[in-house]
Amino acid sequence: WSFRERYDIGDRPLLVVLPGSRRGEVIRHLGVFGETVARLAAAVAGLRVVVPTVPAVADAVRIGVAGWAGEPLVITDGAAKRAAFQAADAALAASGTVALELALAKCPAVIAYRVNPLTAALVRRLIQVRYVALPNLIAGREIYPERLQQDCAPGPLAAALLPLLRDPEVRAAQRAGLAAVAAELGAGSEPPSARAAAAILRVIGKAPLPPQAGGGREGWTSR
Repeated sequence: WSFRERYDIGDRPLLVVLPGSRRGEVIRHLGVFGETVARLAAAVAGLRVVVPTVPAVADAVRIGVAGWAGEPLVITDGAAKRAAFQAADAALAASGTVALELALAKCPAVIAYRVNPLTAALVRRLIQVRYVALPNLIAGREIYPERLQQDCAPGPLAAALLPLLRDPEVRAAQRAGLAAVAAELGAGSEPPSARAAAAILRVIGKAPLPPQAGGGREGWTSR
């Protein structure tokens, strides 16, 4: 059975939501993601939501999504997660290695992340990168829209996700960019994380650091 058949989703719009794999990430993102889902469900008729997670935080996730719109389905099985990525119209994901998994599945997505302002300021002083999502770093351009810090909020997130849920052409354009990322990573027996690390090192080795303040886009924590 396909994922949609197994869970009786049919042809309803399907959104995968990934609030993170660590308890702190889950706590920071569940509220914002839940409000985003509410906005999307009000605009997209019949929206279903799947929330893949890991056993260590599954109970917290189940409690956190209990009142969400979209009849949220929490899954912890790895094979089911991969099937959900293949079946979804779009995903909302906390930045991390899962962005690479989504890219390899050619799942359209918006990447979000929020940390406390003090941590953001410290990271900004130490690291300057143009993107935070691994697929964007590998591609050298923003294939996955990134909504970070103050932009990790229901309004900006819903605005970025709505075109993916409504417009097949928008989804197709993202998938075309993701195909290039998959080609950069290559096929083979190496796990995706190892292929991502090698690809990022190649990108860093051939690309200059992004311009500093006054010369273009700053590091991700500035947003």
